[in-house]
Amino acid sequence: MSGKRYNPKDFEVKEVNEEDFRFSIIERSNMKNEFTLADIESAVKEMERLQKEITSQMNLCKATCDNITSNHPFIEDLSLEQTHHVWMYEENRVVAEDSEAKLKEVEEQLDEYEKLSDVIYKVGGFVRSDKAVTIDQDELQG
Repeated sequence: MSGKRYNPKDFEVKEVNEEDFRFSIIERSNMKNEFTLADIESAVKEMERLQKEITSQMNLCKATCDNITSNHPFIEDLSLEQTHHVWMYEENRVVAEDSEAKLKEVEEQLDEYEKLSDVIYKVGGFVRSDKAVTIDQDELQG
């Protein structure tokens, strides 16, 4: 806990909700904002959900680390610098492998576009240049 203390003089009930006091409007004078107890309850629920999520993720990661070190004890002998370099290597190796596969797809698509362009140039009577130029087929033949 933070040990933070709140001064009751900083809070004033501005509007009482007769049906459910949790929806009464409260103003905090030293911050000039308004809220309700329902807002606080909602924030608490969200923080509790987040707490459970973080705890679960943390426990999963710890279990994964324990599993790795029990099967590969040399990992614990690596320095933080070595561990960092192994991690960087793996991250970059995966990206490089994924990039090679993606690059092959891109090159195949470029080849298809080149073939398609060749057909369109031929059918349209176009000539490759920096500017769009058309040639009348009749002028070529006559």
